[in-house]
Amino acid sequence: MSTDAVIAREVAAVVRDVEGRPGYWRPFLLRHAVVTLIFLAVLVGLTVVGPAGAAGLARGTAFGLVLMAAVTAFDGMQHRRRLRRALRIHHRTSCPPGTVVHALWTLEYVLFRVPTHEVRLELRTVTAGRHDGGVLRLDQDGSAPSWVVPDELLGQEALAIVRDALGTRLREAF
Repeated sequence: MSTDAVIAREVAAVVRDVEGRPGYWRPFLLRHAVVTLIFLAVLVGLTVVGPAGAAGLARGTAFGLVLMAAVTAFDGMQHRRRLRRALRIHHRTSCPPGTVVHALWTLEYVLFRVPTHEVRLELRTVTAGRHDGGVLRLDQDGSAPSWVVPDELLGQEALAIVRDALGTRLREAF
């Protein structure tokens, strides 16, 4: 059964994967670096044309760097919060708390059944799998996890089936 605790575990696992992806933070950091450089260029420009001297430039630069570091840290926290919120909404919408979910595990496929429909995942299409943090994450295209399966749907026999079906494509953390 889907619960808030299960959804929280699933979201945490996906957030770790998304934020840990190579290059994920690069656009964020570049944007903040460019804004900082523009801010410092304006300070230098005002120093050149205005009455402020080198001491004013040094004070302004120090203040500007501290201010931009604080803005970057705050924006980073907000960015992570928005990502978590979006993923939490997605997971709650996909499988709301209280939804009864059953899984049938075989060496060829996994069949997930909910009251309204069922989904079949062919295990030969899985490119990578990771089991840690109370969830099994299965990728189909090598990017973000396509499937996040809580341990409640796994059990020991299903995990053994996944180990056999995926072989070296499965990584486990203990």
